[in-house]
Amino acid sequence: MKYLFTSILIIVIGAIGFSLYSVGSPAKAREMQFDKQRVRDLEDIVYDMEDYHRRKKAMPETYQEMNTRKILDPKTKKPYAYRHLSESDYELCATFTYASRERAFEYDRLMYMGEEDNIHEYIYMHGAGEQCFQFELVKDSEGDDAYYYTEVKK
Repeated sequence: MKYLFTSILIIVIGAIGFSLYSVGSPAKAREMQFDKQRVRDLEDIVYDMEDYHRRKKAMPETYQEMNTRKILDPKTKKPYAYRHLSESDYELCATFTYASRERAFEYDRLMYMGEEDNIHEYIYMHGAGEQCFQFELVKDSEGDDAYYYTEVKK
């Protein structure tokens, strides 16, 4: 009976250990969720930038000028880094805990397919640590109803 109990205990501990190894710890899962939220936040900021430019006919000099929704890093609760580079170019930066797994393969696939300006894919394919993404607001038409959209700046 003693050996049966010990065997079951070893199997249970082994199963728990294997689960944590294969799935990751709750802390790792939480950090991965933070990274996913950062991607969504940066996408939202890109769309907010387009909206701001449509309304004001200019780029904001600072992130605070545009950040009406108070989009903040989910972990640090600080604003994302924003740099106004030129009349139509800007850069957004975030600090990611982990690199996205599909980074190299997906980037190569997008370049091959000519989809390098896909904003979601561009941000999704991030490395670990501080990552900066450059964008350009491009004028789509002329006149008073000119429409601007965002392209990835390489």
